[in-house]
Amino acid sequence: MSRFTLHDVREQTYKPRDSWWTVLLVDPLAARLVRFTANRTSITPNQLTIAALVLGGGAAGCFAMAEPVWLVAGALLFHLSFVLDCMDGKIARLKGNGSVFGSWLDYVFDRLRVLVCAVALMGGQFAATGDQIFVWFAMAIVFTDMFRYLNSPQMAKVRRSMRRNLTRAIREADAVEAAVGGGRSERAASAMAAGDRLSRSLSADQQLDEVVELRPRAAEDVVRPEADSAPAAVVPGPRATVPVVDEAALAAAEAEDEADGDEADGAETGKEAPTAGRRAREVQATELQRRFHTYFPWYIRFRDALRARRIRPHLVSGIEFQMGTFIVAPLAGAVTGSPWVMLAAIAVSGALMLTFELLLIYKLWLSTREYTRVLAGIQAAVPQAAPEGRPADAAEEAGEVPATAARPAAGAASGSEPVTIAERNGVASRG
Repeated sequence: MSRFTLHDVREQTYKPRDSWWTVLLVDPLAARLVRFTANRTSITPNQLTIAALVLGGGAAGCFAMAEPVWLVAGALLFHLSFVLDCMDGKIARLKGNGSVFGSWLDYVFDRLRVLVCAVALMGGQFAATGDQIFVWFAMAIVFTDMFRYLNSPQMAKVRRSMRRNLTRAIREADAVEAAVGGGRSERAASAMAAGDRLSRSLSADQQLDEVVELRPRAAEDVVRPEADSAPAAVVPGPRATVPVVDEAALAAAEAEDEADGDEADGAETGKEAPTAGRRAREVQATELQRRFHTYFPWYIRFRDALRARRIRPHLVSGIEFQMGTFIVAPLAGAVTGSPWVMLAAIAVSGALMLTFELLLIYKLWLSTREYTRVLAGIQAAVPQAAPEGRPADAAEEAGEVPATAARPAAGAASGSEPVTIAERNGVASRG
């Protein structure tokens, strides 16, 4: 049997960023339990998931008693249940014995634990007081938890869709650029530079301290081609010594691609040029976050201070909401002897979580606006891709440009608008 050290557990099972509750109050205990479990037992991740649900059921039974001592016992059992819930994933990563079914089991059992504990906690108080407000709070707890765990995958789906469309547009623009051999006009070169510069012309202090706007004549940052010269290249300006990349967004994008089986497109070997997939992820981590960083210049410093301690900036997520509802609130109610203090703690936890969810939605909305701009900038290079003096049909027949890029969509000759890359990707090129 393999012998795992505490260092092995931390290196192989700790997430790069996690909730502050997990980092500060769970991982120190869970890591030691994982080391013991991995070295001394043959317990599987799925067995730990089931045990976590059983402890959660025990917590619910204590909550239903509605007495202060039982509320304290329920809070402790719920915390231990969450520790086991964290251990199943750590064991799976450490021993490599996770499964797709285990992932489903973990998600469904987590939701069942919240449902059962919410009904028990509020149902016990309703039985003791007869006040219907506890019934409404039970429904509010379940709704708030489900909103978080429904909203998160939908936001990830939107980000993946944007990234795939950017990848497609970059591939098509690259194909056209290679075909015409550098015959792009200044406007087309500027548009490609705007869409593909990946913030390399901005230093960190510029990104943080200035309202950054694209300036068409930024000669120090963007080298434009003369006629019949090589394609435009984006080079760092005098202050651009460090690329400004939202590494958290980049890592999240790569993790989503890996989960979807798309990592091959973004993989790089040796010193090969970045692929379209990798460049799309970098655009998503830089250009699409630019407006948010402009509005909130302090965010990167705040985020980096938390990341140094492995804490994610989403300070009140679903985890903190559950802990506030099923640990902090019962303890507060037990100590004060007042169910209204318990309700206040639950209300604050829910309000804070919804506030952070709205901030994430706002950030996503800003990135979708930048996405439309960037995608339109990339596709602007394609309609002008045929060499000057040669019609698109002639360039296509000569094999210099792909047919899809050189020829307008059907119906264009009859007066209707041609289909652009942005429109084909489902994005209107509106400002």
